This record gives sequence, structure tokens and C-alpha cells, in this order.
Amino acid sequence: FPSHDTSAYEYYKHYALADIALVPLVKSTFNSFKSNLKVLEAAHAGIPVIVSEVDPYLHMPVCYVKKQSDWMKWIKALQDKWFRQESAQMLQEYCNVMYNFDKINEYRIEQIKKVVNKSKAA
Repeated sequence: FPSHDTSAYEYYKHYALADIALVPLVKSTFNSFKSNLKVLEAAHAGIPVIVSEVDPYLHMPVCYVKKQSDWMKWIKALQDKWFRQESAQMLQEYCNVMYNFDKINEYRIEQIKKVVNKSKAA
């Protein structure tokens, strides 16, 4: 990183310097319990992601790497500006629906209200 500032803002603003995100991860039990935070950060920044085809990145609209040569295949494909923008937009839209904290919190509040109302009625 160009800066040595370790604040979250400084960390996150480096995504603006990228055209794509590469997120390699070895398939292992330990790694399968990691979060998909790198993908979510890239989606928020509006850049497409190339990931190893492993948990926690499965079932997301990203470019999956099954074998080593796939890294270069996807890097070359994402050199096309239209494909890069479309991939980024699809990922952003997916994450906005599936990981939208406003919607998630609304759902949580509804569930808590149901439990509270049910206990009041009992």
C-alpha cells in the first residue's frame, strides 16, 4: 500500500486504485469458515472479483478459478471495459440484495417483535 496509515478509511480507499480484485484462497476446512468480506468490500467499491472456487466465495456472481490457468483467463477477460463494468455491476446488485444491512436489520426487528408479541400473549 502507498500509505502506512492503518485506519479503516485508508485501507478501504485503496480499492479505488484497483480495476479488479484477486482473492486467492486454498481449499481447507479452516478457510471454509472465513467470511466473504473481501468480495463484499470489492462489490461496494464497484470492482469485479476473481476468486478461488472455495467457501466462503461460492454462490456469488464472481469469476471462479478452478485451476491455475483460470487466473490469467479471467484477468484477460476483464481487460474488456464493458465486461469489467457488467461484472462489477452484477456483483454490486447481488450484494445489495443479499447483504444489505438495512434490509437485514429490518428483518431482525420484525423477528424480535414477533417473539416479544408472542411472549406478551402467553
